Amino acid sequence: MSRRRLRCDRGVVTLEAAILFPMLLLFVFLFILLMRIVIVEVLIQKAATETVHQMAGILYPFESTLTRAGQMLDQVKPEQLEWIPTSVRQWLGDMESWSELPEEQLGRLAAAGLKPIVWTHIPEHLQGTLIHYDQLHIRAVRMPYITDHDKFFAVELQYELPISLPFYQRTIMIVKQADERVWFGL
Repeated sequence: MSRRRLRCDRGVVTLEAAILFPMLLLFVFLFILLMRIVIVEVLIQKAATETVHQMAGILYPFESTLTRAGQMLDQVKPEQLEWIPTSVRQWLGDMESWSELPEEQLGRLAAAGLKPIVWTHIPEHLQGTLIHYDQLHIRAVRMPYITDHDKFFAVELQYELPISLPFYQRTIMIVKQADERVWFGL
Protein backbone atom coordinates (compact mmCIF):
# COMPACT_ATOMS: atom_id res chain seq x y z
CA MET A 1 0.00 0.00 0.00
CA SER A 2 2.76 2.47 0.85
CA ARG A 3 4.52 1.75 -2.43
CA ARG A 4 1.40 2.55 -4.43
CA ARG A 5 0.83 5.73 -2.39
CA LEU A 6 4.46 6.82 -2.93
CA ARG A 7 4.09 6.36 -6.69
CA CYS A 8 0.82 8.34 -6.66
CA ASP A 9 2.46 11.20 -4.70
CA ARG A 10 5.28 11.40 -7.24
CA GLY A 11 2.72 11.68 -10.02
CA VAL A 12 0.98 14.54 -8.23
CA VAL A 13 4.27 16.41 -7.73
CA THR A 14 5.17 15.92 -11.40
CA LEU A 15 1.75 17.15 -12.50
CA GLU A 16 1.97 20.22 -10.23
CA ALA A 17 5.47 21.02 -11.53
CA ALA A 18 4.32 20.63 -15.13
CA ILE A 19 1.53 23.14 -14.51
CA LEU A 20 3.30 25.64 -12.24
CA PHE A 21 6.74 25.81 -13.89
CA PRO A 22 5.52 27.40 -17.18
CA MET A 23 3.40 29.85 -15.19
CA LEU A 24 6.36 30.75 -12.99
CA LEU A 25 8.57 31.14 -16.05
CA LEU A 26 5.99 33.40 -17.70
CA PHE A 27 5.76 35.49 -14.53
CA VAL A 28 9.57 35.90 -14.45
CA PHE A 29 9.66 36.93 -18.13
CA LEU A 30 6.86 39.45 -17.62
CA PHE A 31 8.59 40.86 -14.54
CA ILE A 32 11.86 41.29 -16.47
CA LEU A 33 9.96 42.91 -19.35
CA LEU A 34 8.19 45.29 -16.98
CA MET A 35 11.50 46.26 -15.34
CA ARG A 36 13.03 46.89 -18.77
CA ILE A 37 10.14 49.16 -19.74
CA VAL A 38 10.40 51.08 -16.46
CA ILE A 39 14.18 51.50 -16.79
CA VAL A 40 13.86 52.76 -20.39
CA GLU A 41 11.10 55.19 -19.36
CA VAL A 42 13.24 56.56 -16.53
CA LEU A 43 16.29 56.91 -18.81
CA ILE A 44 14.33 58.71 -21.53
CA GLN A 45 12.74 61.07 -18.98
CA LYS A 46 16.14 61.77 -17.41
CA ALA A 47 17.67 62.47 -20.84
CA ALA A 48 14.85 64.89 -21.68
CA THR A 49 15.13 66.63 -18.32
CA GLU A 50 18.91 66.94 -18.47
CA THR A 51 18.77 68.24 -22.06
CA VAL A 52 16.31 71.03 -21.31
CA HIS A 53 18.17 71.89 -18.13
CA GLN A 54 21.44 72.18 -20.04
CA MET A 55 19.89 74.12 -22.91
CA ALA A 56 18.03 76.53 -20.62
CA GLY A 57 21.27 77.29 -18.82
CA ILE A 58 23.20 77.72 -22.05
CA LEU A 59 20.58 79.94 -23.69
CA TYR A 60 20.78 82.53 -20.88
CA PRO A 61 23.86 84.34 -22.28
CA PHE A 62 22.15 84.52 -25.67
CA GLU A 63 19.06 86.46 -24.51
CA SER A 64 19.50 89.49 -26.75
CA THR A 65 20.68 87.33 -29.61
CA LEU A 66 17.75 84.95 -29.46
CA THR A 67 15.31 87.82 -29.85
CA ARG A 68 16.92 88.58 -33.21
CA ALA A 69 17.95 84.98 -34.08
CA GLY A 70 20.28 85.99 -36.86
CA GLN A 71 23.58 87.45 -35.72
CA MET A 72 24.13 85.24 -32.68
CA LEU A 73 27.76 84.22 -32.94
CA ASP A 74 28.87 87.68 -34.11
CA GLN A 75 27.74 89.20 -30.81
CA VAL A 76 29.06 86.55 -28.46
CA LYS A 77 32.60 86.75 -27.14
CA PRO A 78 34.77 83.64 -27.64
CA GLU A 79 35.33 83.22 -23.88
CA GLN A 80 31.56 82.87 -23.44
CA LEU A 81 31.57 79.85 -25.74
CA GLU A 82 34.36 77.93 -23.96
CA TRP A 83 32.12 76.48 -21.24
CA ILE A 84 29.47 75.30 -23.73
CA PRO A 85 29.84 71.64 -24.81
CA THR A 86 31.05 71.22 -28.40
CA SER A 87 27.86 69.52 -29.65
CA VAL A 88 25.72 72.35 -28.27
CA ARG A 89 28.10 74.98 -29.67
CA GLN A 90 27.71 73.51 -33.17
CA TRP A 91 23.94 73.46 -32.77
CA LEU A 92 23.86 77.11 -31.70
CA GLY A 93 26.17 78.02 -34.58
CA ASP A 94 23.76 76.48 -37.07
CA MET A 95 20.96 78.71 -35.74
CA GLU A 96 22.33 81.72 -37.66
CA SER A 97 20.32 80.92 -40.78
CA TRP A 98 17.22 79.63 -38.98
CA SER A 99 15.37 82.92 -38.60
CA GLU A 100 14.01 82.89 -42.17
CA LEU A 101 12.73 79.30 -42.06
CA PRO A 102 9.07 78.28 -41.63
CA GLU A 103 8.21 77.03 -38.14
CA GLU A 104 7.73 73.39 -39.23
CA GLN A 105 11.14 73.26 -40.91
CA LEU A 106 12.68 75.06 -37.96
CA GLY A 107 11.31 72.38 -35.61
CA ARG A 108 12.79 69.58 -37.73
CA LEU A 109 16.19 71.28 -37.78
CA ALA A 110 16.12 71.84 -34.03
CA ALA A 111 15.16 68.20 -33.46
CA ALA A 112 17.95 66.91 -35.70
CA GLY A 113 20.47 69.13 -33.97
CA LEU A 114 19.30 68.20 -30.48
CA LYS A 115 19.39 64.43 -30.93
CA PRO A 116 23.18 64.13 -30.36
CA ILE A 117 22.82 66.35 -27.29
CA VAL A 118 20.05 64.14 -25.89
CA TRP A 119 22.15 61.05 -26.64
CA THR A 120 25.00 62.36 -24.45
CA HIS A 121 22.63 62.18 -21.46
CA ILE A 122 22.12 58.41 -21.87
CA PRO A 123 24.70 56.53 -19.75
CA GLU A 124 27.48 55.16 -21.97
CA HIS A 125 27.18 51.60 -20.73
CA LEU A 126 23.51 51.54 -21.85
CA GLN A 127 24.06 53.13 -25.27
CA GLY A 128 23.62 50.42 -27.86
CA THR A 129 22.57 47.78 -25.33
CA LEU A 130 19.36 48.92 -23.66
CA ILE A 131 18.87 52.20 -25.57
CA HIS A 132 19.52 52.39 -29.32
CA TYR A 133 20.20 55.66 -31.15
CA ASP A 134 18.01 54.87 -34.18
CA GLN A 135 14.96 54.18 -31.97
CA LEU A 136 15.21 57.55 -30.20
CA HIS A 137 13.28 60.39 -31.86
CA ILE A 138 12.65 64.01 -30.97
CA ARG A 139 8.98 64.72 -31.61
CA ALA A 140 8.90 68.40 -30.70
CA VAL A 141 11.17 71.23 -29.63
CA ARG A 142 9.94 74.53 -28.22
CA MET A 143 12.47 77.32 -28.01
CA PRO A 144 12.01 80.76 -26.45
CA TYR A 145 11.76 83.72 -28.81
CA ILE A 146 12.16 81.59 -31.91
CA THR A 147 9.20 79.23 -32.35
CA ASP A 148 6.89 81.07 -29.93
CA HIS A 149 6.89 83.88 -27.43
CA ASP A 150 7.08 81.61 -24.40
CA LYS A 151 10.13 81.68 -22.14
CA PHE A 152 10.38 77.89 -21.87
CA PHE A 153 12.72 75.51 -23.59
CA ALA A 154 10.92 72.19 -24.06
CA VAL A 155 11.64 68.90 -25.73
CA GLU A 156 9.44 65.86 -26.33
CA LEU A 157 11.19 62.52 -26.88
CA GLN A 158 9.82 59.30 -28.29
CA TYR A 159 11.50 55.92 -27.95
CA GLU A 160 10.43 52.81 -29.86
CA LEU A 161 10.92 49.85 -27.51
CA PRO A 162 10.54 46.49 -29.26
CA ILE A 163 8.93 43.78 -27.13
CA SER A 164 9.84 40.23 -28.10
CA LEU A 165 8.26 37.29 -26.35
CA PRO A 166 7.46 33.89 -27.80
CA PHE A 167 4.47 34.33 -30.13
CA TYR A 168 4.27 38.05 -29.28
CA GLN A 169 6.16 40.86 -31.01
CA ARG A 170 5.15 44.49 -30.56
CA THR A 171 6.73 47.91 -30.35
CA ILE A 172 5.88 50.17 -27.43
CA MET A 173 6.15 53.91 -27.95
CA ILE A 174 7.49 55.66 -24.87
CA VAL A 175 6.91 59.42 -25.01
CA LYS A 176 8.45 61.74 -22.43
CA GLN A 177 8.46 65.51 -22.26
CA ALA A 178 10.41 68.02 -20.23
CA ASP A 179 10.50 71.79 -20.15
CA GLU A 180 12.36 74.41 -18.21
CA ARG A 181 12.05 78.11 -17.97
CA VAL A 182 14.90 80.12 -19.49
CA TRP A 183 15.55 82.83 -16.95
CA PHE A 184 16.46 85.82 -19.05
CA GLY A 185 17.36 89.08 -17.39
CA LEU A 186 15.09 92.09 -17.08
